[in-house]
Amino acid sequence: MAVRSLEVLKKRYNSSAPDPKRGPGPGGPRGGGPRGGMMAKGKPKNTAGTVKRLFSYVGKYKGRLVLVILSMVFRTVAQLASGYMLRPIINDFLDKENGTNFGNLTLFIEALLVLAVIYLTGVVFTYLQNRLMLTVS
Repeated sequence: MAVRSLEVLKKRYNSSAPDPKRGPGPGGPRGGGPRGGMMAKGKPKNTAGTVKRLFSYVGKYKGRLVLVILSMVFRTVAQLASGYMLRPIINDFLDKENGTNFGNLTLFIEALLVLAVIYLTGVVFTYLQNRLMLTVS
């Protein structure tokens, strides 16, 4: 009994013949993928025309897209700056002998405040980018 069930399953799923319940071709009545639509294959025949058409869809949001790109740049700069600021904080302000004593506490606190401002700037630009992209999409 189990061998017969296995053969039926192999025949059903290895066969390229259309299933009478689902219609012609793989994916259903209209062919294509699991949703029944056509699958995109390769690149468009007219790439420049396709790009122009895509930009025409977001034409009234050009200003917001520019702001999204600028916020992406500022967010990336903030992330890079925060990574850059961690090195001197760890290397210069912590005592190398036991790792717990601070060399100059006021400079250490100032560096931490600068790092906090950099992180806050990154958070603000990430939030701005996400909100703008929600309105564009």
